[in-house]
Formats: sequence, C-alpha cells, structure tokens
Amino acid sequence: MLENNDKYFEVLSDIKKTLIVTRNKIAENANKDLVLMYYNIGLKLIENNKWGSSFIDTLVKDLKIDFPH
Repeated sequence: MLENNDKYFEVLSDIKKTLIVTRNKIAENANKDLVLMYYNIGLKLIENNKWGSSFIDTLVKDLKIDFPH
C-alpha cells in the first residue's frame, strides 16, 4: 500500500535529500579542517626552519611515536 502513496514517496525523498546534504556537509567540513591543519603545520615548519634539516628529521621521529600511522 505504501508503494502507491504519494505522501510516502515525498517523505522518502525528503529523507534521501537530508542524508545527501548532511553527508556532503560533513565531507566538506572535514576537508576544510584537514587543509587548515596542514596549513598550520606548514607555518610552524617555516617559522622554525632556522634549526635546519635536523629539526624536521627529529620532529618526524617524535611525531611517529604518538602517531605511528
């Protein structure tokens, strides 16, 4: 009976649209936050490049301890 009910299809369509819009917003916000994070990390690296390449090597080694993947 629901298959022939226009109101059912309206509700189904509204729920699908909500899921799609929300999924897209979540992905957009995650991507924006990742770009901002990498930008801030890059700034810190540039600001501290006075320590030379050993700074980067040591930083990578220390970060891998807490973030192995």
